Amino acid sequence: MVQFRFQRIRKLSALITGVILVTSVSAQTTQINWVFFKNKGPISLQKPIRLSPVAERRLALRGQDDSWLEIPVYEPYVDQVELSGATIRQRSRWFNAISIYTEADQELNQISQLECVLKIKPVAISSPIVSTPMTPVFGKMTNLDYGESLTQNEMLGLNSLHSAGWTGENVLIGVFDTGFNLNHPVFSQIDVIAGYDFVAHEANLDGTGSGHGTACTGLIGGYLPGEFIGAAYGARFLLARTEDAASESHAEEDNWVAALEWADALGVDVISSSLAYKEFDNSSENYPTSALDGNTTVITLATNLAATRGILVVNAMGNEGPGISSLWAPADGAHVLSVGGVDRSQHVVSSSGQGPTADGRIKPDVVTLGTTVYLPSQSGGYYFGTGTSYATPMIAGSAALVLQVSPTLAPDSIIALFRSAGNRSNAPDNAFGWGVPNVGAIINKLTQQLESNEQSYIWPNPVTATSLTIVLNKNKAPLAQSYRIINLRGQVVVEGKPEAVSVNEIRLSNLPQMASGLYFLTMNISTETFTAKFIYLP
Repeated sequence: MVQFRFQRIRKLSALITGVILVTSVSAQTTQINWVFFKNKGPISLQKPIRLSPVAERRLALRGQDDSWLEIPVYEPYVDQVELSGATIRQRSRWFNAISIYTEADQELNQISQLECVLKIKPVAISSPIVSTPMTPVFGKMTNLDYGESLTQNEMLGLNSLHSAGWTGENVLIGVFDTGFNLNHPVFSQIDVIAGYDFVAHEANLDGTGSGHGTACTGLIGGYLPGEFIGAAYGARFLLARTEDAASESHAEEDNWVAALEWADALGVDVISSSLAYKEFDNSSENYPTSALDGNTTVITLATNLAATRGILVVNAMGNEGPGISSLWAPADGAHVLSVGGVDRSQHVVSSSGQGPTADGRIKPDVVTLGTTVYLPSQSGGYYFGTGTSYATPMIAGSAALVLQVSPTLAPDSIIALFRSAGNRSNAPDNAFGWGVPNVGAIINKLTQQLESNEQSYIWPNPVTATSLTIVLNKNKAPLAQSYRIINLRGQVVVEGKPEAVSVNEIRLSNLPQMASGLYFLTMNISTETFTAKFIYLP
């Protein structure tokens, strides 16, 4: 039985105010725009949203706790816009903005004159990353535990990692897509802790065209030994329907941004997104290639903010290749792990989007199997499909395995690890990026570091004074950059710069009074992260 916690969804959604607004709009609506506000009103009157304990833990481990991002849009400003005749679609606390429907230029002109309004710009329309279906397969069994899904797992070395116990346990993955059919047998054990339909504004996730979301989710969380195994079947999931496959306009970026802020508050670690944005209803307002510079489009700016919150966004390059700079946002993001596709012989799929970005950076970051990918179908069977849509979830699942090993890794550190483990890391280009990553090599490196950390220790332990000493097994103490002490709730209670007292000893002095109990210490030392536990008994 699928572990879909509907009661928990309602409870969690109620906690996160300012993200979702239920609206309806007539078919005559012709314009969708962002309205950005100058400020958030009297900050002293604003209450920040309530983050889940899981989100607080993620911020403590690898994010930056920016309280401004947790303050919702000022409602009196929203009311002023609504009085102008607009219909509210979504709110964004990160951008201090709302997205709106308007039916007349006069309404938009009136809104632009409001004192609280900073600027207005169109909402980008998603280009569906069209994936090519191939031969359907129904109930085909093999003697292999992975069935026909072996190749896509084997290319990344995931089957060996699964055998070693790395399955994504305790990692929360968000999948943004067209809808989800969780009645497929591969989802009998999936742990979905929350879900929301940002198109229809309801908890029911079955949308028209949900086959695409079903396939992408299965690639990560599917588990049916003998037939199909996903990349991170031990992970937990947030599912968000952000694209309307029945509509000619498909998903808009405001749905995607709203879903991202919702997932942030619930504690998401990794986002798997097979959507791309560049076009508007009015083609004259399309994003030019020059906008794909990592700092221009709204959705890419959202991924930049996600990275500061400790969230890794894994996004498809799109299927507009093989032209130069044929990628679409947010694959242009510097903090996005962008994914292209190769065939079973590791030749790049011709339709796979390519870089460079407008500012000259190489994209994609990595590639993996993007054709003849074995997939669960909406009807309950299986089929082979093609598209970067299907390469992306495999990489997202791989990232979850990496975070299971080392949960303190920041998004940029994970991207760097995937690049360094690519089979073209010595000569990356804009078709393959850094190549097919050897995920096993990444995890071996991390586990060796953890074993190395185990040979280091905190002294004394338990800690009874206002200082403690870390004795390292390497002479890298002078390279220590920063430290954090985290309690069991995932809250940072102390942070600062450590003091090297010798080549292998670090002292943390003037520690404040803390409650008795177990604490975690994380410290950045050069390119490595030292993690240890200690007991504090004042």
